[in-house]
Amino acid sequence: SSASSSIEPSSTLLMHDPINNLNSNLAKWQDYLADNDYSFTLKEQSANSNGASINVNVTNGQVSGASYADGTAVSSEVLNALPSIEQIFENIRQAAASGERTDALYNPTTGHPQFVFFGHTSQATADDVSYFLSNINVNA
Repeated sequence: SSASSSIEPSSTLLMHDPINNLNSNLAKWQDYLADNDYSFTLKEQSANSNGASINVNVTNGQVSGASYADGTAVSSEVLNALPSIEQIFENIRQAAASGERTDALYNPTTGHPQFVFFGHTSQATADDVSYFLSNINVNA
C-alpha cells in the first residue's frame, strides 16, 4: 500500500541519521538519569592513550572525581580532561556537525553511548580515539 511505502523511507533515514539517533538516545538517557548523580567506567583508546580503565564520578552533571581500576586517583590533568556522559553526547553532536567521522553504539535501555569512535578522516590516523563506557551506576 502507499501508506507503508511512505513510512519506510523516513524510518530508514531515522536509523541512519546520527543526529536523530543521538537525540533519541540522549532523551532516553535523560529520562533514565532523572537528574541523579552517577558513575561509570571509561576506557579510552588512541595513539596517545594506554587504554586504562578509569572509574568516573559525575555530580550535578560535572566530573567530580575519578580513579583507576586499582583505586589510585587520577592526576588533576587527567581528571580535567575526562568527559561526563553528557559531554560525550555533545562531542558526538559537534563531530557530526563538523563532518568528522563519528560512530556510536547506544545502550538500548538507558540510551547512554557504550562505544564511541571519533575519526578525523576516512583513513585511520593518530588522532582517532575510541571510548568504551561500562558499569553505569545511577545514584538514585
